[in-house]
Order: sequence, then C-alpha cells, then structure tokens
Amino acid sequence: MATLLLYWFSNAATSELKRLRQYKIGQNEHKLKMANLYNDNNLVFCNIFGNYLDSSNVLKIMKKILDKNNIQEKRFHDLRHTYATRLFELGENPKTIQKLLGHSRLAIILDTYTHVPDAMKEQAISKIDDLYKSWGTT
Repeated sequence: MATLLLYWFSNAATSELKRLRQYKIGQNEHKLKMANLYNDNNLVFCNIFGNYLDSSNVLKIMKKILDKNNIQEKRFHDLRHTYATRLFELGENPKTIQKLLGHSRLAIILDTYTHVPDAMKEQAISKIDDLYKSWGTT
C-alpha cells in the first residue's frame, strides 16, 4: 500500500481525479484479497488492514517523495499552509477554504494559513490604480 501511495503522489503527469479513481480501484481490489482481515473504515489512505496510517510511516513516505523530486525537507503541516495559500492565490472564497481545512472560525485561516505574496499585493494596488484612472483622477 505504501508503494501505491508513493506512486500516486509522485506521478505528476496524470490528473488528480484520475489518480484518485485508479487508487480507489486498487484499494477495492486489495479489500477483496484481504477479505475479513480488512477493516473498512471508509478511509482514502489507510494501512494494508484498512486502519489509520501511522504518522511516522506517512512522514517517511513524504520524505521519499521530497527527496525523489529534489525538494528541501518540509514539515507535514507545511502542506496545509501551502494548500490554503494556493487556494487564496487562485481566488477561492475564504469561507470555502475554512470548510476544507475544517476550522470553525474564518479568522483562524486568515491569520494562520494564508500568506499574501508580492504578486497579489501588486495586483491589489493595480486594481485601486485602475479605479482611480477610470474616474479620471490620475
């Protein structure tokens, strides 16, 4: 299962949805092979018995993926920060991001998980500049 997980994350050429479908097919085949030894906890990523993944194994797999792609070692939680920031950069609604991250208050993601890159600052300044130009005040 860990090898399948490593393949799923490292094969960047295939779309995410297609990879998830392929992973689900493999998981269903594995469930059948394991029969009554498999605990169906309805998890997307689980160990060979259908139980929660051990965090140390997840970190080992993540390290392999980072090494394979020549990416500096990161903390697992950094993925969460990156995910939220990229969604903001793409213009996703903050309330949607809050729900995806599972926070009860919007302020938590706005204060903790988002970072405003220079490009977004420049874009905001440009919008104000364009507004004033449209009024003929510049």
